[in-house]
Amino acid sequence: MKSLKTLAAIAFVGSCLCSFNASAQQSSSLKIGFVNFDEVVRRYYKTVIYQEQMQSEAAGEEADLKEKIEEINRIKEEMQLLSEEARQEKEKLLQLKIAEAQGQRDQTKRDFQRKAINSMTDVFNDIYVEIDKQGKEGGYTFIFRQKFSSPAIDQPLVLYGDAQYDLTESVITALNANKPADVELPTDTKPEPVQDNDNMDAEMPEGM
Repeated sequence: MKSLKTLAAIAFVGSCLCSFNASAQQSSSLKIGFVNFDEVVRRYYKTVIYQEQMQSEAAGEEADLKEKIEEINRIKEEMQLLSEEARQEKEKLLQLKIAEAQGQRDQTKRDFQRKAINSMTDVFNDIYVEIDKQGKEGGYTFIFRQKFSSPAIDQPLVLYGDAQYDLTESVITALNANKPADVELPTDTKPEPVQDNDNMDAEMPEGM
C-alpha cells in the first residue's frame, strides 16, 4: 500500500515537472508584476482623507463623552454630602447618566467600525481597479501582492522581484492623479495608524 502511494506521489511530482517545463518553454510570453499593496493604501489620497475625518470625529466624540464623565463624577461627589434618603434618589440619576454614557460609547464604536469598513472598501476597490487596468494595458499575465501584513504576521509573498516589474509607484501615481491640492500625502516610510476611539474605555469612571 505504501509503495502504491509512493508511486502515485512520484507520478504527481513528475506531472508537475512536465507542466513546469512546458510553461518554461512559453516563458517569453509570461509577464509577472507585483505591488506593495499596503504602501499603495497608505499613500492613496483617499486614505489620508479618511484618516483625517476619523480623527476629527473621534476628537469630537471624546470631548462629548468627557463632559458626561465629568458630570457623573460631580454627581458622585455630591452624593457624599447627602443623607441616606437623598443619596438613594441621587443614585437613580447617577445610574441613568452612566447608562447614557455607556450607550454613547458603545454606539460610537459601532459607528466607527461601520465607517471604517465602508471607507476602506472604497479605497480597496479603487486600487483593485487600477491594478487590473495597468495589468491589462501592460500585458501582464499575473500581478502579485508583494507582502501580506496583519497584526499576527508580516511576511513577503514575493521573495524576489526585479524592480522593473514593481508597479507600486505607478499605481500610486495613477490613483493620486486627481488628488485635491489641500491633501498632503505621507512622505515617511512608517505607516500612520488610523486613530480609533479605544481610549474612551480608559476614560470611563469606575463602575462603567
